[in-house]
Amino acid sequence: MEIELPTKNALVVARKDFRDAMRSRLIIALGVLFVVGESLAGIVEVEIIGKVLFGSAPAAPELTRSIASHAVLFIAFVTILVAYRSIAGERASGSIKFLLSTPNTRMDVLVGKVLGRWSVIALPLTVGYTVGTAVGWIWIGETALSAYLIGLFGITVFALTYVCIVVALSASMRSTTRIVAAAMALFVVFHFAWEYIPASAYITIEFLLKGDEASASSLISTTWPAWTVVFDALSPARALDMTLNLMTDEPLSPPLPLFMNFFISLFGGLIGSPEVEDVWYATNWLGPISLILWSGLSLIAGYLRFDAADL
Repeated sequence: MEIELPTKNALVVARKDFRDAMRSRLIIALGVLFVVGESLAGIVEVEIIGKVLFGSAPAAPELTRSIASHAVLFIAFVTILVAYRSIAGERASGSIKFLLSTPNTRMDVLVGKVLGRWSVIALPLTVGYTVGTAVGWIWIGETALSAYLIGLFGITVFALTYVCIVVALSASMRSTTRIVAAAMALFVVFHFAWEYIPASAYITIEFLLKGDEASASSLISTTWPAWTVVFDALSPARALDMTLNLMTDEPLSPPLPLFMNFFISLFGGLIGSPEVEDVWYATNWLGPISLILWSGLSLIAGYLRFDAADL
C-alpha cells in the first residue's frame, strides 16, 4: 500500500484542533499544572533532596535534569487524556466525514491531529519547564543553558512520541474504551514493567549459554553486551532517560532494575560495578533516535489502519 505525504491542509486541521483547545481553556489548565508542578519540583530538588539528603544543593545541570525527569509520568498520562479521542471522537460524532471532505486526505487529518494535540501539550509544557527551571536556578544561583535546551528537546519530543502513539491508536480503533485500555497498557509496560525486561532477557540468555558457570553476582558485575541497552532504548520512557543523560554527560549504564541497583549500592565494593560493552552505537544518543523512530513508525502504522478503515 502506498503511503501518501501530508499536504498543507494538515496545518488547517492542526489549527482547528488548537483553537478548540484554546476555547475549552485546556491549554490554560495544563499550563497552570505544569508551572506549579515544575516549580515545586525545582524547590523540592534543592531544599529536600539536595540539602537535606545530600547536604548541598545540586549543580545547575543536575538540577535541570531532575526538573525535566519529574514531568515524565505526568506528560505520558496527560497525553493519553488529550489524544485518545482525537480521531475516534470524530468518528463517533460523524464529523470525520466533514474533515475528510475535499481537499483533506486521511494523512492530512492524521498529521493535523498529531500536530494539534502535540501543540496543546508542548506549549504549556514549555512554559512550565522554563518557569520551573528558572525557579531552580534562582534558588541555587547558577544556570545551565545547554542542559535546559537538551531537556526541552527531550520532553517535547517525548510528548510528540506519546501523541503519535495515542493518535495512531485512535485512528485504528472505533471504541474509545479500547483505545484508553491499550494506551494505559503501554503506559504501564513502558514506565513500570520495562526495567525488568532487558535484564531478564540478558540473564536468561547467559544462564542458558553458560549453565552452572554463570552466577547472579558475576552477571551483575560484568560487562553487559551492547544489545541490552539497544533493547532498553525501545521503551520511550527509557529513551527519554538516555536523552536527559546528555544534559549531564552521564555514561550509558546497563539496564539494571531498581532492586539490582540497590544490591550494587550495598555490595558494589565487593563484586564490582557493571559496565556496558564499548561499541560505537552504545551511547545515550540511542535515546533521541528511539523517540524519533517511535514517532515516525507510530504515524505510519496509524495511517495504514486509518486508510483501510471503513468510515
